[in-house]
Amino acid sequence: MAIEWQSQGYPSMFFANIAQEGRFMPDDYAAAAARHYHDAESLAANARYDNAGHLIGFAIECAIKKKLREIHKNPTMICEGHHPTVQAELRRTLSSRGMSGPWLSISQDKKLLQGWLVGDRYSADGAVSQAKYGEWLASAQKVLSVAGIKKK
Repeated sequence: MAIEWQSQGYPSMFFANIAQEGRFMPDDYAAAAARHYHDAESLAANARYDNAGHLIGFAIECAIKKKLREIHKNPTMICEGHHPTVQAELRRTLSSRGMSGPWLSISQDKKLLQGWLVGDRYSADGAVSQAKYGEWLASAQKVLSVAGIKKK
């Protein structure tokens, strides 16, 4: 069942049930987060910060989507969207349930992936500096640690 959040500025189909999508295997957000993190580090080791930055953002998104599944107690829920939508949905979900702790802090962190946009995959080379990648990497390390995701 899809949840409509368009009135709150969220995409109308942020969440969907796997069965309605015709998919048979749920996305493995934990494995994807670890894979994106590992690949980002490999690229960064070769000064390929544009794609490294893109992947580190996906690692954070996947960790947040994993947490959203846990909160909703729905292991087959598909979480559509990208940053900042997933961070805002985490904040909304935690706040509406009166939850606190490190996840609420992450959901409220205005510096989390600051400057990261999914559309930047089309940017010219050199858009992501080593320093910017380092900021995003530090955020990814924190989020994956809180999520209990082991980096490969």
